[in-house]
Amino acid sequence: MAKNFIKLGSDPKRVEFTGDFILENEFIYEFFNGKRATEYDATFERALTLGCYALSVERIGAFLASAEVELDLRLEELKALYTIRTLKEKSAGKGAIVEADIASVLQDFIDEREWSDTVSLTGETIGVIPRRKVGDLVAAINGSDICRVVIESKWDKSVDFGDPTILDESKNVTKKSEKTAYGQNLTALINREADVTIFISDTSIAHTSIRKNVDGILFQPEIPGFIVLVNREEGDWTNLFAAYSVARALAILSSEGKYEADRIAMIAKRLIRDLNNIFKLEAHLATIEEGANQVLGASSAIRTQCANALESVGRAQALLTRSVTGEAIPDIDWKTFYDEST
Repeated sequence: MAKNFIKLGSDPKRVEFTGDFILENEFIYEFFNGKRATEYDATFERALTLGCYALSVERIGAFLASAEVELDLRLEELKALYTIRTLKEKSAGKGAIVEADIASVLQDFIDEREWSDTVSLTGETIGVIPRRKVGDLVAAINGSDICRVVIESKWDKSVDFGDPTILDESKNVTKKSEKTAYGQNLTALINREADVTIFISDTSIAHTSIRKNVDGILFQPEIPGFIVLVNREEGDWTNLFAAYSVARALAILSSEGKYEADRIAMIAKRLIRDLNNIFKLEAHLATIEEGANQVLGASSAIRTQCANALESVGRAQALLTRSVTGEAIPDIDWKTFYDEST
């Protein structure tokens, strides 16, 4: 650094810097390196003024302590902002991963049954409602774009159950209808122009009100839609498979103009129960048969339960066929079906 490069002027009072002024100081270099070239002069003036003030009042220690506190607070603020941003990014990324998992396992299930349905990810595209992306996946039944099942996935506690027949905690009409599973189902149905909708969440993280009101699967005939709980960590998607099996049948009926909500709702609920039971029993049976010699008795009993469930499915399908073909079903037949009589 050049010597004797500073001069004082008295009228007006000023400090003059002459000659070459060079500092080899890494800290100062890094400080200025973070500024734009157009800011160098103003930054230098502020730094010099601040330094002179600290020296003049002889409180360098107090000044540095105060600066350290302010710096720590700012660093904590930046750290908190970074944490929030990271969590949001992780949440968004997790949602995309879950949606891809759902699409994969559901397409495998469809292919195993030799259906020609195709599942597409739609969560990043705007639907028919302006600026809305509700409806994460769409299944085109038999490849048809006019017969569709839409699936909305929520993998957090932000969405509650949403009963449209009750008031909120303050006894008022709810103002957050779309922040509910019911509202999400209805919005997804409209936004993706689907026939049936499925809201899916994980049993370990779903809102308490959903876990309280939904025992695996809940059917909402007035939409029509389903609320489904699965266990992704354990790879248990049986509730989704059962709901989708019924949803695609309802979508086909709806596209053909044969959906009669009141009575078909009872059949759908029975089918959900039996199909869900079959899927779970088959999974349990596969586990049991691994130790075949030790559990033949249990295996036989479960096969009997499976057979009974299949018979119930057969009765439901037979009644459904009679209903949608226009046959007037006698009341005694409905009673027999409800009583599960043969």
